[in-house]
Amino acid sequence: MEVLADASDDWRLETRCCLARAEDRVPPSALVRFEYLNQGGANVIFKILPCWDASVEPGPPFFFMDSKLNGTIASPVHRESLLNQVLRVNKGLDKTLRCNKVISGFYKHVQPLFIPGAIDILLADSTTSESKVFSFTLPDRDLTKHLMEHRGVMLYSSVMEDLTSKTDAIIAESRPDSSAIRQRTSNRWGICLPDMSPMAGSSVTLEVKPKWLAQSPTAPADAKRCRTCALQVAKPKDGIKYLCPLRLVEGEFDDIYTWVLAQVDEQLAGSVLEPTKHHVELSAQIASQITSYLTVGHGRTLLLHLKLLQTQLDPQGVLRRDSVSLHSRALFDRNLRLAMTLRDCSLYVKVGYTTSKMDAAIIDCRLGDLDFKSPDKMDDWMDKESDLIKHAAYSRDNEADLGCVLPRSGVAPG
Repeated sequence: MEVLADASDDWRLETRCCLARAEDRVPPSALVRFEYLNQGGANVIFKILPCWDASVEPGPPFFFMDSKLNGTIASPVHRESLLNQVLRVNKGLDKTLRCNKVISGFYKHVQPLFIPGAIDILLADSTTSESKVFSFTLPDRDLTKHLMEHRGVMLYSSVMEDLTSKTDAIIAESRPDSSAIRQRTSNRWGICLPDMSPMAGSSVTLEVKPKWLAQSPTAPADAKRCRTCALQVAKPKDGIKYLCPLRLVEGEFDDIYTWVLAQVDEQLAGSVLEPTKHHVELSAQIASQITSYLTVGHGRTLLLHLKLLQTQLDPQGVLRRDSVSLHSRALFDRNLRLAMTLRDCSLYVKVGYTTSKMDAAIIDCRLGDLDFKSPDKMDDWMDKESDLIKHAAYSRDNEADLGCVLPRSGVAPG
């Protein structure tokens, strides 16, 4: 069996390969098909379904194999272990990390932030203009249960042909040795991740974008709003669904319940032809449980941990990068990339329910989109922060009430 090059990282020692069905000896219990689910800015997500599922368009069945790097040990994977996962495939855009790099960065740099240990951080010396390196001890708690296992998947050309037939979002990866048509469907790495999408009639999923859980270190002293709200003022979008992220860590139950309820209502309403009194009560019950989870439960612990990491990894702000000495620049850049990674992640809270009530025992909270940011983003971050300050997005009056917690919390820039 062929193995792709560049297999030096530990996570590649056991690779899950997805192949087209090549012979009759593959057991029927291993056969699956793919269904387009959704897409983000850099990736496309596919659901993994049984090959006989009525919702899947006709096409060739596929199977997964768990194999060692040398290719001498390989066995088909039973589909039951795959149906609760999704397949993520990179679109092939410039300035986006390929799946193999995403997995490597996740396990090398991101995952260690959620287990007990220490990290090196830069802090400005109060007596000089220089920054000094300090060791910061992470809290003595293991939060890796909230992370998603990233399983590398080697996707062969026959698989890519099927996936690209379901969406035109996957483009050719630029390589000088082949044509664009061949590169769009040539071998590519993918990632198997837990499926956190809602299922009509049995679960809802609240997706929270924590964003900046603390004020920007370079925000002006007269700021009237937090960094995320400033960006919302500068480039408004999704105003109805917008939530000031400071409410997640500074607010209480009533600060986010209405917002959570609206998201739950929308999902439950989509699962029935006409909402009934029962669905209204069920929606309120689920929303109350999720809100409590985020304000006093394990979800709050996770959010406060994200805030702690953001402030410790980026205490100075991207605009002060040029003032950092060259010998500290590498650590500054690495930590800033990590902080921005944590500001661009998604928090998923998946809650199970039955036709009669919420199943309180079934609540799953995971962090997704934890791709270690590329250093190519540095200039973009600097330009965006400069523009927010230049155009007074932090401090100018704004007709729309974004519900920013900053004025009442007294949070000051770092």
